[in-house]
This record gives sequence, structure tokens and C-alpha cells, in this order.
Amino acid sequence: HRDLHSFPTRRSSDLPELVALAKAESADLIVVGTNQRRGLERLWLGSVSRAVLHRAPVSVACIPLPSAEEPPAGTIPEVRRVLVPTDFSTLGNQAIPYAYAALRRGGEVCLLHGAPPLARRGGKSEQLEAQRAAREANLSVRLRQLIPPQAKALGLRTRVQVVDHANPATAICQAAERFGASLICMSSRGRSRVAKALLGSVAQAVMTGSRRPVLILRDYES
Repeated sequence: HRDLHSFPTRRSSDLPELVALAKAESADLIVVGTNQRRGLERLWLGSVSRAVLHRAPVSVACIPLPSAEEPPAGTIPEVRRVLVPTDFSTLGNQAIPYAYAALRRGGEVCLLHGAPPLARRGGKSEQLEAQRAAREANLSVRLRQLIPPQAKALGLRTRVQVVDHANPATAICQAAERFGASLICMSSRGRSRVAKALLGSVAQAVMTGSRRPVLILRDYES
């Protein structure tokens, strides 16, 4: 297992060299730093980080600047809580084993599913709440069915969460804050035109919008 770390992607022109170096080193993971900025700086960040994710031949971990309460620079942080969102697709579920693999005994994974809000169609609010509760119970069962069988034996805990939200990326970022996630782990598709659009709308938005480290796992089949 080899990681390619601390490559200075300060300009878009650096990216071909980064991709070539990752291939030459047979890297399994590229780790890049990010910074949540505003205005033109955020647009610059979006263009560079998006290009890294699209062109990288391997998975990418995006690490934001540390906050004041985090360990000093240079220390090895302990991953205690990992949030992994899934839409129940094969691709979305692929990130789940990696979320557990990042933890030591005593760690906890939060399996998250974001469901679109139920539309009110002239019914009573009690009926809507009943429908929401039934859907949440059903989806929670489906999430628990995705827990790896060996998780308990490894001393890893799991919680499941179903949230109603129209914006998946915002739901993920907010859930990560509530959970106190050490890491967000999620899948992305390959580099097809449609996949790039999906990546830009969800994974890219999470990466630039969350102050938590994000591990984007590449789908090698696409």
C-alpha cells in the first residue's frame, strides 16, 4: 500500500505531473490539502480540486486546514468516527467497508442515507409524520443490513441515520458536524462525462463545503 502525499497542487498545470507521479509510484491514494475559502479563492479551489478528483487514477483524500481544537501539525490524528453516506446503490455501498477499515477498536461508523422530503398532497400533518416515520424505519433496517459481519468482532460500533433533505451534499456536511466525524468516506464514479457531473454536484460540494477530511474512493469499474 503506497500513498502519494503533499504534492504541491498550487496550479492547474501541476496536475498532469501529479497524475503521472501517482502512476509511476503505483500509489493507492493521493492526499491533498484543501481550504474552505470564499469568493474568487473558493472558485480557484473548486477548479483545482475538481481537476484532481477527475484526473486522479486512484482514490483521493482531501484534508482541510486543522481547526484550533485539533492536534498540532505533524502529529498522527486518531480516526474515531467515520461518516459514510450511501444511496443504497452498488457504488454507494462500496465505501462502507473502507469506513470500517479506517477505525481502531472502539471506533464508530455512522451509515447515512439522505431521503428527499415527502411532499404534502392535501393530507393532514399527522399522516405525513406517520409516512415519514414508516419510511425512516424501513430505511434504517436497510442501512443496518449493510453493516459488515465482522464489525462487532473487531470492536467497531455502528449507528444509522436517515435524514430528510433536498440537497444531498448539505445533508452530508451537516450530519458530519452533528456526528463529530473524524472522516467522511464516500464513493465517486470514474471520469466519464456524466460521472463528472455527478462528482461535481455531490462529492465536490462535500469536499469544498465540509471542514472535515473527506476520502473519495474511485470506482475503478467505470
